[in-house]
Amino acid sequence: MFNEPPRTPHRQSWRDKLLLDEAEAADVLGVAPLTLKAARLRKLRPGHPLASLPHVRIGKAPKYRPGDLEAFVDAHLVERDR
Repeated sequence: MFNEPPRTPHRQSWRDKLLLDEAEAADVLGVAPLTLKAARLRKLRPGHPLASLPHVRIGKAPKYRPGDLEAFVDAHLVERDR
């Protein structure tokens, strides 16, 4: 027996990933994956905030860059007047 540290699965933060799949991006934004799909396929009403969210297509799979998700959230930040 060796004195090995207990194994724990490595869980990478979404900010550390190069690209996120649709389910991960939806989880970050707090929307359903189908909502992102509708935005990508332009099935949301014109002017919907998610309609402008950029994505990358790798084969048939849509991917989202974490920086784009953060920029989207920052651009839609609502600040209250105090």
